[in-house]
Amino acid sequence: MTTTVVAVVEGHGDRAAIEMLLRRWFHHHQVFPLPRVRVLVTNGVIKILAPHNGQTQHGVEYWINKAQQYQPCAILVLLDADDECEQPTYRPRGERLGPWLLSRAREIVGHIPISVVVADRCFESWFFCPPCQQALQEAKLFQRTDRAAADHARGRWESRLRSLMGRSYSKAAHQVKLAAHLPLGRDMAGASRSFQKLQQELARLCSVVSRIGESTPPGDDELDGS
Repeated sequence: MTTTVVAVVEGHGDRAAIEMLLRRWFHHHQVFPLPRVRVLVTNGVIKILAPHNGQTQHGVEYWINKAQQYQPCAILVLLDADDECEQPTYRPRGERLGPWLLSRAREIVGHIPISVVVADRCFESWFFCPPCQQALQEAKLFQRTDRAAADHARGRWESRLRSLMGRSYSKAAHQVKLAAHLPLGRDMAGASRSFQKLQQELARLCSVVSRIGESTPPGDDELDGS
């Protein structure tokens, strides 16, 4: 039985990268037949954070509803914890971003497992982790490695990537190529808490997909990450 997994991301540059990452993960963990991967692009993080408004396509609730059209076995929401996300403009004071969005999403649909993962501070920050730098240098996508702690200040990661790559970084042109070499092992989990979170949620997602492939319906709590 072929299953479908839907990912919700902020930008078009993220579409190919997360699709690549999900397919690599399923193949790495021998989840066969490989699930279909559908990616919905919100065109901005505010479209996820803002209060629900179906007419303007705002709110995580809108995107969860849209994802249901594909009859998925699981839904993954991935966004960046950049400065825009850190502003508590919409979420109540003291609420953590991931759990707050997950709570909103599960009010819309309770029978489909949903996970929310927040990259610290952006998807590209994972490329700075030492295991990934080493893999990218071996793939000749990085000219060198830099063991210094990543500078996640807004706007600075572009210049650091340019230094490591030896060329200007373009999300549309380079993100998917770099994501193809993101290590999937425990060494990356130890290097990045947010990537560790992603791995944990993908492991739960694999469990859901595998059980459905065996014609066993998943329980509501199979994938309950934030």
